[in-house]
Amino acid sequence: MSEVKAKQRDISIDIAKGIGIILVVYGHLACPVAREIFLFHMPLFFLLSGYFFSAKDSMRIFVKKKTKALLFPFLLFYIFAFIYHFEIFNGDMNIISYIHSFNSFIDPNPHLWFLLSLFEIFVVFFVVEKYIHSEILKLVITCGITLIGYLCAMNKVSFFSFRKLVLDIYFFI
Repeated sequence: MSEVKAKQRDISIDIAKGIGIILVVYGHLACPVAREIFLFHMPLFFLLSGYFFSAKDSMRIFVKKKTKALLFPFLLFYIFAFIYHFEIFNGDMNIISYIHSFNSFIDPNPHLWFLLSLFEIFVVFFVVEKYIHSEILKLVITCGITLIGYLCAMNKVSFFSFRKLVLDIYFFI
């Protein structure tokens, strides 16, 4: 009888995630080193997500899995935050006027940007990984996307989390 060895969990990955989570919380508590923490805590999560990335599924299955894992939670909490914000801060506006005045309807809730940005990076990187076979071309595409992100950030161009996507994709690879 042959035994199949169970994959051993890499405890260092769990430790890195735990440190990242602690740093996210600590960085948002107005600590004296928040700027320093913000330099690397989210790139750490992109790095860890990229470490476990796999393009073995079909595009349809991949997008379906990532939609369930990232987009549904994003939409659920986004809608909840929108309704909460409307109930608390709407004044005397009706819902239609409120939607028209809600500037961040296009630019996601700042607390949820990571889910949308990670979804976008997964999809872009899936296409690059699955359909581009030259490693040099993959690097050129990634650097080009990063440059576009830099230019968008410097010119304050933002649509959904595109600006964050193109700045953070470099950490994903």
